[in-house]
Amino acid sequence: MTSNNNNRNSTKESIHCNSHSKNNYRENMVADWINDGNDDNNLFIKDEKTFIFLSEIRELYGFDDKKQPIDFNSFCKFYEESYKYDKDYIEILYFHYLLVIGNYMSIHKFIVDFINTSSIDRFERFVNSPLYIPVNKKNGKLYYNNETQINKINKIYHLYPATTSIMWNNKPGILRLLITFGTVLDKIDNFGYYPEEAIKFIPYFNPVPYLYNFEQYNIIKINDLNEKIYYRNIDEFKQVINEVRYITGEDVSHNWFYPI
Repeated sequence: MTSNNNNRNSTKESIHCNSHSKNNYRENMVADWINDGNDDNNLFIKDEKTFIFLSEIRELYGFDDKKQPIDFNSFCKFYEESYKYDKDYIEILYFHYLLVIGNYMSIHKFIVDFINTSSIDRFERFVNSPLYIPVNKKNGKLYYNNETQINKINKIYHLYPATTSIMWNNKPGILRLLITFGTVLDKIDNFGYYPEEAIKFIPYFNPVPYLYNFEQYNIIKINDLNEKIYYRNIDEFKQVINEVRYITGEDVSHNWFYPI
């Protein structure tokens, strides 16, 4: 695990090399992907971005890490019966759901149960595989494609568990837990972003479709979420970004130790 994370720069040049032109090129890729090349609606012009605190976006979505998450059996039954999802897809969808909610003990329990009923090798493959997210573009906005059949989607976004954990949790505890159980940080998304890079340019979005159909998430302010695209205040995420850099060997802290 350590060698994989320390050698990720052999996969591609990191954004931390301060390549301004590479940074702008990939940012424009995301903009084109969302806006379909419509320059009149460029979401990535800095002055047009709406930034929001993590606590505020959690409130909008109804995500509370202090509440008990939906149990796996109920989650599985809902998606099997209502939307005919297969169990393998539901399993990784549920894991991303737990990462979004951010309840450390629930995530730890899922991992331990997974390993006990399968194997550590299978979990390492699982945790380093992407969730393929169908997304759509509506009025220049990126949103989860809840309503369109798979053969009619506009795009597929590749979302890795490590990225989800960083997107929705600004403290390093959950990321360190994932690293302990075999997560590597050398996976890149469609745009060539590592997890801690993606959070700077990919807006907030809910990776779990139809979640608002569960009773406990009926408080979601759907209209507010549809009206605006929200971006992260990156200053809030400095701690977890630094954690990534320590894990990958891109930075050093004498008070830090590798997750075990």
